[in-house]
Amino acid sequence: MFAGENCILATDTNVWAVQTNPALLAYCGQTEVGAAYSTNYLATDMVCSRINACTRMKQLTTAVSATIFGNTHFRESCFSGSIARKLNFYNALAVKFTITRQFQEEYAPKLSVYPEFAYFGEQKKLSYGIHIVNPLRLFRQSSRAIFVTKLIVNYRINDIVYCSGMFSQKTDVAPTVSLGIGAKPSKYLQAGISYSTHETPVTLLLQIPLERIQCYYETAYNYYLGMTHSMGLLIKW
Repeated sequence: MFAGENCILATDTNVWAVQTNPALLAYCGQTEVGAAYSTNYLATDMVCSRINACTRMKQLTTAVSATIFGNTHFRESCFSGSIARKLNFYNALAVKFTITRQFQEEYAPKLSVYPEFAYFGEQKKLSYGIHIVNPLRLFRQSSRAIFVTKLIVNYRINDIVYCSGMFSQKTDVAPTVSLGIGAKPSKYLQAGISYSTHETPVTLLLQIPLERIQCYYETAYNYYLGMTHSMGLLIKW
């Protein structure tokens, strides 16, 4: 789903940055609310829904997010709060706290609470960031703690075309590398394609920004499970 493992959106300065790099929230100049819905390949009863919101204060940007994934047999709920601040025009930091609850039939629910830290920097055409989830592996109820390191790089080739890369390392999982290229031919259109070594290798994205509304459509292909689709709506004021 938007801004999760999609490197095309990795440096977008909107409320979807809560998932990719919370430090980018510092560059949001307005109050924003985004809602998204995603199918899960051939598992028609397995869906994912998400709502993000952020608001700009004098020196800080605060954001909250809620995500629910699963069905009646398995469900994961994730709630988070973020605070981001610009150090200067080219650098920003963020702190985020996340609560995750997993429910599975015939098993006791599992609860995890953990911190996240993020940095974003920019130099001319190059921008970069790092997002670390639970670096100390704290506050876990299960034996396996969540730990993620995500590195993001974006290079603007010209005023229209840009390329992006993302490296992600999760607990007990092989590293994921994602490469993508995108284009913004006008302020009303953004499109791109990315390839990932993750189990979902190819992702297509179409974004149509209007005056205060942005509409998103994203589709991804899996070798074994076929296509999945995500739709989202973002409102600014």
